Amino acid sequence: MLFGQVSGPVARIGPLVLPGATACLKCTVLRMLARRCRRDRVLEALRRSTDGVPSPAPVHPAFLRAATSLFSLEAGTVALSLPSQTVGAVVELVQGEAQTRLRSVRRVPTCPACHPARPRRFGWDAAFRSRVLAGDDE
Repeated sequence: MLFGQVSGPVARIGPLVLPGATACLKCTVLRMLARRCRRDRVLEALRRSTDGVPSPAPVHPAFLRAATSLFSLEAGTVALSLPSQTVGAVVELVQGEAQTRLRSVRRVPTCPACHPARPRRFGWDAAFRSRVLAGDDE
């Protein structure tokens, strides 16, 4: 499954999630929250210190079309079983920048979606008896 998102002036394409082989979407979100950029932290502090929430930056229609086109190309690549850049990674575009960034995504060891809980272990109360070892011959 391929994911994509346009959030204000940032577009993210990926990751391509292959169950059991790559990080899931929850891992991606957890990793992104863990390494948020300085700008996100400043905006969050601004939101907490003011009464109003600042509105997101406007998205230019050409940027939105470019992000949609790039997502469509990547989806076509996946559908044709060609090598994809988004396996275990996210392609990030920022409005106003003339480059893309490829950010790798690894599994989070404690992710409940990738690593389901193991069955609860229970103690055994077993006694093993053997007539041969006890010396009882019949």
